[in-house]
Amino acid sequence: MNSWKSEFMPATNLAAGCRKSVLALSFAALALSIAGLTGSAVAASPHDAPYWFEQATYPTTGLSDSVRYDVRIHDVSRIGMTITNYGFLGNNFVNRSPSLEFPLGSTIDHLIRAGIHIGAINTYGDTLVTTGTIDGQWNSPSTGGVEFAPATLGMEEISALPNNKYYHPGAYSEQDFIAFYSDSFPPAAKPLKHVTQGLLVKQRSMVWSYELADAFVLIDFTIKNIGTATLGAVHLGMHSEFATGRKGSYPDWPPSGWFYKKDITYYDSLRMVSEHHYTFDNGNAPSWVAAKLLGVRVMPPEGGIDTLLPVDLSTKTMSFNWWSWDPGATERDEDVERYLIMSNGLILSTSGSEAPQFDAVELISVGPFDFLDPGDSMRVSFAFIGGEDENILIKNAGWAQKAYDFNYVLPTPPPSPVLKVIPGRGKLTLRWDDSPETARDPVTKDQDFEGTRVYLSADNVNFDLIRQVDIVDTAGPNTGLDRLVDPIEIDGQTYKYKLVLQNLKDGFKYWVAVTSYDTGTPEVPSLESGKPQNKVFAITGPDQAEAAASKVTVFPNPYRVRALWDGEFLRDRYLWFTNLPRKALIRIYSLAGDLVDEIDFDGETYRAQDARGLYNPSADPEKRGAPLLSGSMYAWDLVSKRDQAVATGLYIFVVEDRTSGETRGRRQTGKFLVIK
Repeated sequence: MNSWKSEFMPATNLAAGCRKSVLALSFAALALSIAGLTGSAVAASPHDAPYWFEQATYPTTGLSDSVRYDVRIHDVSRIGMTITNYGFLGNNFVNRSPSLEFPLGSTIDHLIRAGIHIGAINTYGDTLVTTGTIDGQWNSPSTGGVEFAPATLGMEEISALPNNKYYHPGAYSEQDFIAFYSDSFPPAAKPLKHVTQGLLVKQRSMVWSYELADAFVLIDFTIKNIGTATLGAVHLGMHSEFATGRKGSYPDWPPSGWFYKKDITYYDSLRMVSEHHYTFDNGNAPSWVAAKLLGVRVMPPEGGIDTLLPVDLSTKTMSFNWWSWDPGATERDEDVERYLIMSNGLILSTSGSEAPQFDAVELISVGPFDFLDPGDSMRVSFAFIGGEDENILIKNAGWAQKAYDFNYVLPTPPPSPVLKVIPGRGKLTLRWDDSPETARDPVTKDQDFEGTRVYLSADNVNFDLIRQVDIVDTAGPNTGLDRLVDPIEIDGQTYKYKLVLQNLKDGFKYWVAVTSYDTGTPEVPSLESGKPQNKVFAITGPDQAEAAASKVTVFPNPYRVRALWDGEFLRDRYLWFTNLPRKALIRIYSLAGDLVDEIDFDGETYRAQDARGLYNPSADPEKRGAPLLSGSMYAWDLVSKRDQAVATGLYIFVVEDRTSGETRGRRQTGKFLVIK
């Protein structure tokens, strides 16, 4: 076993993690070849090439705020994180979307806010610190305390996956978000007390979806001095306010009683601070998170940003400070005070930091770095990491460090195929393409596709393997991928394979994914692509032909609180109208004839956006997670048009067909009973 592997996996966990041990060896086996690619310096590899969206200048004036400010969410791995193009990390809990959610889909969130701190003393003798965030109020605009402004028209998303619509050869990971921001502001927009250092930051955040690399977000901050003064004694830090809890346990937002429940730990040898709920919320929030300093790279004496050299951090001063949250504290509200904290060399004990006495805020920092002359650049990298427990968190931190050390050149499985899911009555029809079969491993350059695995989940967390098929060759069980060949073209996309998942229940939530795995080699075992690459959230129900042959009905009928699919809160309940025309007007009346609700239904665009228990748009601002429906079903949340929960009673519905053609205007009626 490699020494670095044994450091990150305790002996007691070796049996349970045997596959990870083998994968660890694969990383080690590639270390020499990767080192040959990267050298001791970070060489100008293909994914270091300039991008088409980089500009010669980066204005911060003359652009409207609605265009400049951008927010994205990493959502293609097991960890979800909000990233901005103005130095702020997390979402400040302005909504239920992932701020730092791990595992993604669990609604367990861990972060209020985070942001980089850059401190220096310039040639004029000014001691300055520029901050991505400071202590502040949650559930408020996240630009408070931010001393960076966007320098371009927004973030760019690129992907290393060849069949991804954002594919670009300059991508490092499966989902790169790239942003540029500076600490220069128009006079009217400059934050109070802010003094410009002349900084331009290129921020690149990265995630991967496959095992061992699916539990962290890595972020590079390349800092360029675009000012006129040399910056000396530079210190770099990451401010974080972790706070773990389960968002799904709170019916209202923002939640009440979230804070003063933190337990933090600092690991000096890992340059990492972890946090978890101090009681794990009685089992509702068992996962851990951490922020870790990965490394710093600086320009060599002869210059050249394409050959940034790694810094031996053992020669620098590491500092770890924490305090109890206090946005009004006067001992941290001036640049000189913040610089002294960043550079104090203290490693504060976390013993006694636990809730409910304190509400900890953390700052990891390192320095000094001698000079950053005008035109020069340096890079600092951090990781945000998740883990199901402390041991797994530490192992994941090891993988994050190795990804950084290898310059993000990792052994990679073939990509997941392009997947199309078609809901039907009691079934899901899956169709996918053959693009993974020609994909080449970025390290070996071989086409090493071996087979496909199909997964199904009822909770978006636990996935069951439904089918595994592989090509007929000298490797694997030769179960015959060719048996699933059924080519068809849909909307210009050719799908080669077909599999129908039968005996599913209409109205229930399902998540389906089709992955690819490779042959492996004697040195590198078989690797499998991540489920999030093409995961689809779908709900079974009759398609239009099936619906047209049946009468409009409601199920369950009677509806007894609660239905099996209901959430735990009043607003998370719903029943289904099924066999609807593609377009229809649904009216619901009480037995006395009062109009309770009226719905204008369009099966082409309906995505359950008004049934919170099924899909909550406020937790998905980019609208990537809306369910796929058959187009003939509507989920009613049992709330009247006056925004009141309906009472127990018998209700009458009238459905009017609004499609074009001879059925237009046709009405169907029925009854359903609500029992509370």
